[in-house]
Amino acid sequence: MATQTTASSKDVYFVRRSSANTNGTSSVLTNVPLDSNNSAATAVVRAYTANPSGLGTLVGNIRVRKVFVSLASGNTSNADEMILEFGTRNTQPLILNGTSELVAINMNGVTTAGNSFCISVEWTEV
Repeated sequence: MATQTTASSKDVYFVRRSSANTNGTSSVLTNVPLDSNNSAATAVVRAYTANPSGLGTLVGNIRVRKVFVSLASGNTSNADEMILEFGTRNTQPLILNGTSELVAINMNGVTTAGNSFCISVEWTEV
């Protein structure tokens, strides 16, 4: 779910980069295992409140979709939901090799007033 100051459709990009982003304002989110017997995760999820000034090397767009974002003060039940699954239905999983590769969810550099996005990420480490 997402909300913003003015309801509208936004382009949401799911991109792959072969090198890490630099700078920008971000925080590392807490990894919560689905099984308390799992080893500690080595991957991290970063939430940016300011776009990185140095983007990693773009490999390409994995998915791009228009998503309707509702008003923060309005009915959010009409907001779009974007679910991406890889490795299901006999398809290849998304694999990151090494610590410099990354996947980013972004709005193609567009800044909008009052954005608030709820995003969940689930992954497996081998």
